[in-house]
Amino acid sequence: FVERLISYLCLAERYHHHLCILVVNIENLTQIKEQYNLIIADQFLMVLGKYLKYKLRREDMITSWQDGIFVVSMYPSTKEGILPRIEKIFKFLKYYNFQISYDQEIIELQAQCSYGIAQFPDDGRDIQSLNDAAKAQCLKTRKAVHVEALLPRIPNNRKRTPIIRMI
Repeated sequence: FVERLISYLCLAERYHHHLCILVVNIENLTQIKEQYNLIIADQFLMVLGKYLKYKLRREDMITSWQDGIFVVSMYPSTKEGILPRIEKIFKFLKYYNFQISYDQEIIELQAQCSYGIAQFPDDGRDIQSLNDAAKAQCLKTRKAVHVEALLPRIPNNRKRTPIIRMI
């Protein structure tokens, strides 16, 4: 990931293109680990990573950077160009539940995410400064941080939110 990102930065600088870094912080990962266990938290991260990869462009690179943080490199892209797509992705994540299968039980988990976007060269000229700028924006613009990890639900008369099944 880092080697390709460096080459994208070199291309962006050479050809005066923009490059964006998206930092995605999974706000409720610690609670999932505490409420369930590391196995479920890892499965949740894998499902979420697959979902992000599916929703992003083929040329966008995604990696799990730290515990509960994904970093996505988008070349060539501008903030204005990717923002509508990113907002759709996170609007979806805010309202939908992922089902994780564990020990013959289905556990529904909702992703509570915050995100930040940094653009080369406006927000930084190297990996660290872009990462720092995206993380700072992520902290400033936290979205839907109310933590909610759901146990299997009992059906009721209210309309249920659709569930995406990625097992």
